[in-house]
Amino acid sequence: ATQGIGHAIANAIQLWTEPGDPVVVFSPVYHEFAIKIRRLGREVLEVPLARNGDRYDLDLDAAAARMTGREKLLIWCSPQNPTGRIWTPEELRALADFAETHDLILMSDEIHQDLIYPGETFTPAGVAAPDIAHRLVVATAASKTFNIAGQRTGYFIIPDEDLRKAMVHQLSLTDYK
Repeated sequence: ATQGIGHAIANAIQLWTEPGDPVVVFSPVYHEFAIKIRRLGREVLEVPLARNGDRYDLDLDAAAARMTGREKLLIWCSPQNPTGRIWTPEELRALADFAETHDLILMSDEIHQDLIYPGETFTPAGVAAPDIAHRLVVATAASKTFNIAGQRTGYFIIPDEDLRKAMVHQLSLTDYK
């Protein structure tokens, strides 16, 4: 459990990166990602989504061109905030391949999974790409769905035992006072 998604993001950054490390985010994205990255002394490696009319798409070739080889963590938003973009299983699979190719932990913020338009289907990253469970960390909460953000609760889904144990330890170090 976490004290919300912001807390989850901060703990993932602290655990899986070092000060000065670049952290990958696809933009536009929820501004709190960059705020957390910078507050923790890391560099924001912003990878723009490709704008196609009213739609934003992944351009993984452009993303790969921005990579330096120092990245360890990619923070992803699915469904995408602020665009509302619902990623297809094929796009999520391609993102998983990108994370694998660049040896990145993929942290998927899936807090908006219940807030999609009729006719849309949300696919969790772990369902689209189960073979990257060894590098997948999902953070979510009921706060958006049930309008209870003031309770500041959230949780991780971490399939890999080593990543999960590391996060449990990281959370035990957090000072809540």
